[in-house]
Amino acid sequence: RPEMPQDMQTQIPYIHRMVEAFGLRQIRAQGQEADDLIGTVAAKAAAAGLDVVIVTGDKDMYQLLSPSVRIFDPVKEKWIGEEECRARFGVGPERVADVMGLMGDAIDNIPGVKGIGEKTATKLIKQYGSVEEVLKHAGELTPKLKGLLTEHAEAARLSRQLAVIQTDLPLEFQREEFQVKSPPTEPLAGLLRELEFFSLLKTLQQIGR
Repeated sequence: RPEMPQDMQTQIPYIHRMVEAFGLRQIRAQGQEADDLIGTVAAKAAAAGLDVVIVTGDKDMYQLLSPSVRIFDPVKEKWIGEEECRARFGVGPERVADVMGLMGDAIDNIPGVKGIGEKTATKLIKQYGSVEEVLKHAGELTPKLKGLLTEHAEAARLSRQLAVIQTDLPLEFQREEFQVKSPPTEPLAGLLRELEFFSLLKTLQQIGR
């Protein structure tokens, strides 16, 4: 994957400090993708009987949806469940990685099949069920699609593999560690002053009264 831009790299330590100051549980694992950490924690929390909410606008995460796992998109202020997944992709969460394998995702550096967009990818996976089945039946498609799938077959397989979010990393899940608590006024207030987040500081001071 491409290296993170330098201006973003410099922000990461501050993000960690802010999360810690808010008293929120952090999970880090050297060499692991954030999506896989989220997927694993979501799966373990659901298995423990909890209702899980993943806050994200990333459509890759749709594959994690289940009766116990929902998504909240903070940009669109929209709740997403299995029904919304089927409305968007025409397939259930278990086939989202196959759709992504064909259409790709520039944000997550998933190449997909050049020339196949979301609409066509959705139609093909809805009809055939998986990337492998689409490739197997490429001869039944239009000459253009047949050519694209034949030329980029390995890219499709690799993209599907890249799109799959792992849910079985060796992580311990203790629900007590994720309990939301009121953040301590200090050192949070000091950090907000340092970063000049004065609106948040004002809100914090009002809560503390």
